[in-house]
Amino acid sequence: MKHLFFIVSIFFLCAFGFAQKEFHVYPADHKINPGTVTGNGSLQSPWDLQTALNQKPEVVNGGDIIWLHKGVYNGRFLSTLQSIISDKNIVISAIKDEKVILNGNVASNKTSVLEVRGKQFTFKNMVITFLGDFSRQQTEPNFHKVDGLNHSSGVGCKFI
Repeated sequence: MKHLFFIVSIFFLCAFGFAQKEFHVYPADHKINPGTVTGNGSLQSPWDLQTALNQKPEVVNGGDIIWLHKGVYNGRFLSTLQSIISDKNIVISAIKDEKVILNGNVASNKTSVLEVRGKQFTFKNMVITFLGDFSRQQTEPNFHKVDGLNHSSGVGCKFI
């Protein structure tokens, strides 16, 4: 009987230990449920976007989903997410049909709204842009060259 209990326990440990996990991200200025650096990625305690994009494979790995909830995410972001499971990507996506906007029109020394380094991930269902007033002419003195997306390194990556 102990042997059977041990086998069943190992089975459930493996099944739940390797199961797909879902994490949640809200804009830091969300009025009801703001994402934070100290969150754990749950719906009750979501991450802010940069915290989600900094996660190590021990926390977020291939087959996992990072859900971005509706709103404007102000900032310039760097993703270093990496899946260490060879045939599974980490997915970063707007949840359901919610509109997610990454707004890079902020003071920053980063040259992209979203710079991506890492491997085996899929970014999808989001808008990367500059909102508000800014110079759109390279010849104007207050023009700042900023890329929307810069995939600077990594393999097995998708942008949809």
